[in-house]
Amino acid sequence: MEEKKEDVLINTNEAPEEEEEEEDFEECDLTVGIQEQFYSSRFSDMTIVTRFREFKVHRVVVCGQSAYFFRLFKGNRTETADNIIRLPDDDPRAVEAMVHYFYGFEYEGKQSDPDSISEMLLHVRTYHVAEKYGIPRLKEEVAGNFEESVEYCWDDDDFPTAISEIYTGTVEDCELRNIVVEIAHDHLGALNKKEAFVRVMTEVPGFSADLVQYMASRSDGLEVRNCSQCHHDWKMDQPEQNQPFWCPFCGKKWHFGNTDLL
Repeated sequence: MEEKKEDVLINTNEAPEEEEEEEDFEECDLTVGIQEQFYSSRFSDMTIVTRFREFKVHRVVVCGQSAYFFRLFKGNRTETADNIIRLPDDDPRAVEAMVHYFYGFEYEGKQSDPDSISEMLLHVRTYHVAEKYGIPRLKEEVAGNFEESVEYCWDDDDFPTAISEIYTGTVEDCELRNIVVEIAHDHLGALNKKEAFVRVMTEVPGFSADLVQYMASRSDGLEVRNCSQCHHDWKMDQPEQNQPFWCPFCGKKWHFGNTDLL
């Protein structure tokens, strides 16, 4: 009978085992020293386990930056008895981004997983993790990266998925909600032609309500412009010189001065 194989967790931050050699102490910068510990399990006293991934980490590094983990270990709760924290409900790629951040690496939305997802979705899921585990500075960095990403990728197929995940997985005052509402407003005409976006408008009423409120708040004091391609009128702020913008009805890209001001 063939022996059943068991799933094996991958330790993503530990180098392949080699013969032990006596190491000499080398003085280094504190930040560099902490980053080097990410790639080594030396002195590790805590393990974070996700779906098929584990990270050997250090409590002094993790608990000093996360309100959740600080309270978890301060309270001597039963789930910390073996110093193994299991996070089965979180995307392993987002947890990896969180652990990278703990060790002083700049958050850029990069992934080591060959089964990677779009940067847009990674930002959303990392924001969820940062919010869930009380890491406000990581939330700020992720929000900035997400805003830059969505400004150029709003036309991607993942944009409606990102909206859905933002509204189902974050608190009501989430900064990411404000970002997607503003982007959707700016490109509403083009997005309304996408079946997935229209479906999100129906299935995520919170997003639809926020979008309507945003549109109402922007209706006063705006300039009315006319697209010479589709001949529709719409209201918008005056764009900066040489700053591109798009017709919300046909998606035509324009620059300041290319459309008729009514």
